Amino acid sequence: MLWRRLIHTENQFSKIKKKFLTISSSLEFNINLENIPFLLILTTQRTGSTVLCQDLEQACKLNYKATESFIPPLQYLFKNYPNHNIELLQEIINRSFLHPAEGPIYIHKIMIDYIGWLGFLCAPKDFVKNASYVDLSIWAIEFIMSKTQNKLPLVFLDRTNKLAQASSRLINSMGLQTHLSTEQEKSEYNNMVKNKLNELKHPEGMILDQASIIIKQNDLLEEVYKKISPEHNSVMINYENDICDDSYNYLSKFLDKNLYDKSLITRKLKKTANINSVNLINSTINSLGI
Repeated sequence: MLWRRLIHTENQFSKIKKKFLTISSSLEFNINLENIPFLLILTTQRTGSTVLCQDLEQACKLNYKATESFIPPLQYLFKNYPNHNIELLQEIINRSFLHPAEGPIYIHKIMIDYIGWLGFLCAPKDFVKNASYVDLSIWAIEFIMSKTQNKLPLVFLDRTNKLAQASSRLINSMGLQTHLSTEQEKSEYNNMVKNKLNELKHPEGMILDQASIIIKQNDLLEEVYKKISPEHNSVMINYENDICDDSYNYLSKFLDKNLYDKSLITRKLKKTANINSVNLINSTINSLGI
C-alpha cells in the first residue's frame, strides 16, 4: 500500500493527505541522540544510493547495511490504517531513529517521495494543516537534524540520465532483484529482464511514465535543497559524476578525511543496467522521433 502514497507532486499530496488528517501530528520522539553524528542522504529511487551507502559502510568501518531507515513505520501505517496501533507505530518510528548501528557516523537514507509524510506525522497540527509537502519535508529534515549536536552536511543525490533511471525503476517494479553481486546473478537477471520486457505491450510508454515521475520528484528535491541549504550545510552530488568515479573522491565533499579511508572500499555490486535496458532506452528515443 505504501507505493500508492509515494509523492511526486504537491497537488497529489494535498488530495491524499485529507484522508489521513486524523493521524497527523500523532507521533512524538523523546530519545536523546545528541551525541550521534547523522549523515542524512536525500534522493530519489535508483540513483546509486545503495552504492553510496556501501562505500560509506566500508570507508567508515560501519556495522551497517544500506537501508531506508524510515520505511518500516510508513509501511506499517499505510498497510493497517485505520486499524493501526498508535503505540506500535510510535515504537516502530523510534526504532527507525536508532536503526543504524553505532559507528563514527549514523546514516539515514531517505527518499523525497516519503520524507514529507514524516513531517506530517510529527509536526505540530497547526503547522501541518496548511503546510505543503515541501514544507513538511523541510520540517522533517530539521527535526531529524535537531536530534544531534554533531551536524554533518546534508547530502542530496541526483542522477543526470533520467531515461536510464526510469528504465531501472521500471525493471525494479517487475519484482526482480534490485542489486546483483555475482556474474551468474547478472546473467540470470538479464534473461529474466528480457522475458519480462517481451511481455509488455508498450514498454516505451511505461519508461516515459517513470521518467515523468522522476522529473517531478526531482523538482521537489531541488526545491527542498534551495530552501534548506541557506540554513544547513548541504552538498549536491551526482550519480554519473561522483558515484561512478572509481577514485571515490566524492566522499571528501561531505566528510572530514579523519572519518573515512577510501582504500577500504571494494565494490561488490554489479550494475543492473544491461543490453535490454540500453535497447529499451534507444527504442523509447526512436519512438519520440529524436
